[in-house]
Amino acid sequence: MTTLESSLTFLVKDLDRRDEAVELTKIAGANCKDGDCPTVYRTDRGTVAVQGNRLNHATSEGEAIVEIPAELLAEAARALGG
Repeated sequence: MTTLESSLTFLVKDLDRRDEAVELTKIAGANCKDGDCPTVYRTDRGTVAVQGNRLNHATSEGEAIVEIPAELLAEAARALGG
């Protein structure tokens, strides 16, 4: 990823904590041009958020299982120092 791509930061609303914004910083998914492909973000909470294709699998309310390429997970691990 370029320096510009890795510095992209977004504020999104946390659906579980209604009024709390979450800051997302893109750490993996450089080939995405439209923002609609698998991506991994670091949050301002010390967690990781993943954007991927939702799988049809029963989960607890407010949760989802998403699928991302294994290479993207490896890229995210490297970006996190792993």
